Amino acid sequence: IDGIQCKILPSSNKTKFLDAYFIFDAGEEVTAYPLLKIKAKLGTIIDFGYSERLVSGKVIPTIDGVKYYDRYICKEAEQEWISWDWKAFRYMVLVIRNFNSEIELDGVEYIQTGYPVSNIGSFYSSDTLLNKIWNTGKRTLNVNMHDTYIDCPWRERAQWVGDARIE
Repeated sequence: IDGIQCKILPSSNKTKFLDAYFIFDAGEEVTAYPLLKIKAKLGTIIDFGYSERLVSGKVIPTIDGVKYYDRYICKEAEQEWISWDWKAFRYMVLVIRNFNSEIELDGVEYIQTGYPVSNIGSFYSSDTLLNKIWNTGKRTLNVNMHDTYIDCPWRERAQWVGDARIE
């Protein structure tokens, strides 16, 4: 996600609030702390939803019964919010609710986290499918390494001996 800057204008109908939403694609699975920089009025609600995939072009942050979202309620000022816990996602939706005046969105970013590994090996084949399989496996291993090998970066986020034994 490259930082975003924009102004969001409320509905011209002052008696009705409308939501504004943005979908961000990180390009691949990441484990990261979402970060928001915004200037908004007191009570403006910002909902974040996270998902590894789109469903009919939408981020569904409740897949498989897991509620995978955050809510931030703005104070009156320029402000910055960062998630207290890292999230695993490729897609993030930002929904802005309950606003009746201009909002300045100064940045939507994320700070990646994971175990600091060094690449000491490599693989290359004339078969592009094998190269893709290698790179997918390498990325999967990277997003599942934190303070221990974890079972799944978005759902369980806990060590499972069966996974660690293979690694």
